[in-house]
Amino acid sequence: MRPKSGQEQMEWIESYLQNALSPSEREEFEKELNTNAEFAREVEFMQQADSVIDDFLLADLVAEIHAEKVEEWNTETEETEEETPVIPLHTPNRAAVPWWKWSAGTAAAVTIAFTTYITLSPIRVGDTLNQALRGGEARISEQPSRICFENFYAGRSFVMTQQPTHAIPRLQQVIDCEVRPYFKDASRWYLTVAYLQDNQPEEAESMYQQIISNPEFSYDISWLDRQKISWQIRIAKWFGKSEEKTIG
Repeated sequence: MRPKSGQEQMEWIESYLQNALSPSEREEFEKELNTNAEFAREVEFMQQADSVIDDFLLADLVAEIHAEKVEEWNTETEETEEETPVIPLHTPNRAAVPWWKWSAGTAAAVTIAFTTYITLSPIRVGDTLNQALRGGEARISEQPSRICFENFYAGRSFVMTQQPTHAIPRLQQVIDCEVRPYFKDASRWYLTVAYLQDNQPEEAESMYQQIISNPEFSYDISWLDRQKISWQIRIAKWFGKSEEKTIG
């Protein structure tokens, strides 16, 4: 039977999307899905919100840049040594490239790839939210007001769908709500990302400083995502200053 409360209904939908329902529960869910258009729209919305853009494949990027370096150095060798055989790009031969150049090429490829990765790859949001909505220590200890919880989930969803102007006011309201610190901290992280999406690097940096300076911050952010946000804030600020100088 379809849950009546908004929170329980969200958990029910999340469980369905993650194939966590029993066969009988799944049958009941799909029956509701096929007969209730409003519920079907809610499911579709949550499904879209949970679809996070995949990160770039770092290994592929390293291989691509390294191959370019090998081709570049092979070309240099051909110009200086007429008898040097042409080496196919897809099968680079270490013997044709000095060992120090090969090592340097690999290091350069990794450095360029990682810099590109943390600069351009999307920052993941929402990966740990499901843990908070299910049982265990992360579950909400008190029932938040409906409007506060809706703002939290809507704000998160707007960040995930690149709509920061809608996300920012909702997440700001959650921070002022009487809810568990976990949700306030999660909102601060989403708000940092939203400010960056909205080309407000100064606001993003201010919010991020609140996060990293709080030893009791309760929302889990991976080391890689911390590097991404920090680097992307710096890049955004640098471009902002460059534009100001150009205009001036």
